[in-house]
Amino acid sequence: MNSRLHNLSLSGITGIIAGLLGVGYLYLINFLIDGHTTASAGVSLLPLNFFHLLITTLTILALFFLYFAIIIINKKRRKKLNLNRWSIKAKRIRVLFFLQILLFGIFAYYLVNNGKNSFLIPSFLTLLSVFILWANRYANGNTIILGSIVLFCGVFSLVLNDYSFLAWIIACGICPILYGLYYLIKK
Repeated sequence: MNSRLHNLSLSGITGIIAGLLGVGYLYLINFLIDGHTTASAGVSLLPLNFFHLLITTLTILALFFLYFAIIIINKKRRKKLNLNRWSIKAKRIRVLFFLQILLFGIFAYYLVNNGKNSFLIPSFLTLLSVFILWANRYANGNTIILGSIVLFCGVFSLVLNDYSFLAWIIACGICPILYGLYYLIKK
């Protein structure tokens, strides 16, 4: 049995779909933020704290959706290849990213309640990069490069906060697409 096919991964079509979902979600968030700041949409009537809480909740829900979408896509691929069970490595990666979503949810709630909203994107990207680098121990692909790029985007968004949304798009949209394309072409 090929262990590369037996593992949960963002390589190939899974990474491309995850990146496209990420870009679509970030477009929706950008649309909501623009509507709130320009007072041109119904969301502009929401109080600022509630709006920040809404954005944070939508982000956590999108992460859960993406988590389960990746699992379902890999499960269909595994069924097609007649692989019956998840490997220990795949289970550990699933647990790691589930913990990352929970930790970010708790941390985001803390940041929003204390009015430190400008640290949401840098903290998310930094936490994501730590978990990607940690998951490299269990992954067959070269996730060190992906984790390093996401970490760079996190530090970049912390230093230049005006460009944090752009760093978020690069780290959560463009990087998974390029990572997936690389491994799809490499096959």
